[in-house]
Amino acid sequence: MDVKQLNENLYKNRPTVGSPSHCDCKDCLFYAETIMLNEYLERFLNEIGLNPLKADEVWCYKEADEFKYYLVDFFVVTALKEQTLSFNNGKLIIASNPFADLGQYRHALTIDIRLQKI
Repeated sequence: MDVKQLNENLYKNRPTVGSPSHCDCKDCLFYAETIMLNEYLERFLNEIGLNPLKADEVWCYKEADEFKYYLVDFFVVTALKEQTLSFNNGKLIIASNPFADLGQYRHALTIDIRLQKI
């Protein structure tokens, strides 16, 4: 299996952010409604088999002006290398996860993103 297939298999049964089985607070609902508008991030995550709506944890850590600031975590993922990507309204970091004990899933992925209020 390749990286995309491994990540898709790991996250396929995860509940979606904004649903009652994950978290349906107002911050998670806002994230779920707006994250898919970021085409660059959605495309990158889909290329490695991740859906931005299936993150393990979503946290709105700041609200200022017309924006909400989120940290989004995928605790265990398969990746070919560690990397940091910056894009117009955030940063994505794939790093080794020393706590991962799932064979091929030895990385964690964190996104720090600013979403504009609608």
